[in-house]
Amino acid sequence: MSIKNWYRYRGEGHSQDRLLIGAVGRLSAEKGFHLLIAACENLIEAGHNIELAFLGEGDQRQALGKQIAESKYSDRFHLLGYQADTISYFEAMDMYVLSSFSEGLPNVVLEAMAMEVPVVATRVGGVPNLISDGIHGVLVDSGNVEALQQGIQRALQDETLRTSMVKNARERVENEFSFENRMAQVSQLYDQLLTGR
Repeated sequence: MSIKNWYRYRGEGHSQDRLLIGAVGRLSAEKGFHLLIAACENLIEAGHNIELAFLGEGDQRQALGKQIAESKYSDRFHLLGYQADTISYFEAMDMYVLSSFSEGLPNVVLEAMAMEVPVVATRVGGVPNLISDGIHGVLVDSGNVEALQQGIQRALQDETLRTSMVKNARERVENEFSFENRMAQVSQLYDQLLTGR
């Protein structure tokens, strides 16, 4: 589905008032997308008017498609495939969720933070270096449907929290993780290494 069609879909009938949760990445087992679907099913059961869209391709597409097809909320879950223009999709998201079991320093989280999309993420890899819980986003334990559900619910129910998190997250990206700052850090590291010689 193209972003044009996605916006059109979001503007039609039953879906126009739903909050869109997004996830971006390879559809592979370590991303924990099957747990995210289960967490969102529980949230829908609890009365939250949400839908969930995945951007990416991978070897778990068939399994995730089967899980979605078997859900009584199958119309709320969307496998949108690979998308070159992720920025337009971030603009459409009301929340970004990283449900991974393992990560390095995920660029998708930085992108969401830069785009001022509230982030809920598992406490894995370099994620805690990007996000302080309750300040730049919400951190949850990995591999746990209930933890994901509670983290998303915490952000959904507190507009003040979401507003402060996106402001702090944007500032952090600008001040600490911009391309210029990262290049300056690399340059400083090389200078230290050369000086050490």
